Amino acid sequence: MDNGEIISTPTLRIGFAEYLSENHSGKDFVRCHESIAVSIAAIDKLTKIDITLRGGEQIPVTKSRYSEVRDSYMDFRF
Repeated sequence: MDNGEIISTPTLRIGFAEYLSENHSGKDFVRCHESIAVSIAAIDKLTKIDITLRGGEQIPVTKSRYSEVRDSYMDFRF
């Protein structure tokens, strides 16, 4: 999250995808990995293999999710 908070689902009784759809159903977040979602606004750079966040942290992007991440990022930027 922008405030540094990390949300983890091990204590939730629902899956990660279900949690995201119920709590972040808008286009603010995008899943870039099986268990990782990022705020589109926090992305500084996107490549086919990773995302660099504004703070410099790098997050992996799976091949199967790259097009969704790219499309969401481009929609946000333009």
